[in-house]
Amino acid sequence: MHMQPQPLRSDDFPDGLQTLSERDQARVDSANASYKAMAELLEMLIGWDISVSIENPANSLFWKTSWIERLLKLFPKGHNTILDHCMHGGSRDKTSKFWSYNPLRPDENMLESLALRCDGNHSHKSWKPTVHNGVITYPTKEEAAYPQTLCERLASIFLQWAKIRNLEGPVDLLEQAKLDADIGKRQLFTDQRRSTKLLQPVSEFGRYIALAVPLNCNSVHTLIASLPKGAKPTSRAVHRGFFQGCSLGHLRKSNDHTTRSSSWTRLRGNNGWGAQEPHRVHGSCAEGWSPEGAFGQNFSRCCKSH
Repeated sequence: MHMQPQPLRSDDFPDGLQTLSERDQARVDSANASYKAMAELLEMLIGWDISVSIENPANSLFWKTSWIERLLKLFPKGHNTILDHCMHGGSRDKTSKFWSYNPLRPDENMLESLALRCDGNHSHKSWKPTVHNGVITYPTKEEAAYPQTLCERLASIFLQWAKIRNLEGPVDLLEQAKLDADIGKRQLFTDQRRSTKLLQPVSEFGRYIALAVPLNCNSVHTLIASLPKGAKPTSRAVHRGFFQGCSLGHLRKSNDHTTRSSSWTRLRGNNGWGAQEPHRVHGSCAEGWSPEGAFGQNFSRCCKSH
């Protein structure tokens, strides 16, 4: 028999129950202070035309607290995105809710591509608490951090919007020097802390490869592992059904090394390709390397390259 934590809030009292002990009241007051500060900070950031997002479990009473309700009413064009962590690399059936607001395009949900619900094609770890040496451990602690895949997809979305706002940083030393002419002098001739890294004179990577992978396919890890040393994936994004013009940079075709393309053309949404995840991979791959050759005959069943 496992004891559950005592509730500190309810639907009728989302800001905290009225019958809390002194210790529990202090915990609630501390949490409420952070909610209030966060709501005020988000309101200020939106006033500066900065995009924002907040996240909590979809069924959390956090969304009903007075500070969060006020924030959401203040910006009625904010967008809700519901997702299951198991569809983003998580091991349990945890459902999260993101609220986001983009002052640049308030009618557009910048996190819409993350709205994936469990497809039932995989198993989940148990939520049952465990006891070790008389200490109860709740699985919720393990789920506090975002799954790695979700982090990568979020990072790709934020990078995309940074580019839209012309906030992308320099890609090589030449661009870096144009923005800060004295950066080399500070790095070479002073004892100042090297907080800014000098970029390479030319691009670190020699080739760009894009892969479109169905969401229920894990073989992309095997494919990436076959790349030469130094190659790494740098962006992940989810697209649904038909899509066109998904900018992934200049990508060399595996069957024609003299041809370059600046975007995907069109991927059809049939045969399990209703939701796809383009991976952008950078690396100094040899000219003869191709995903099909590295992965073998089963490549076409799982991935599409460009």
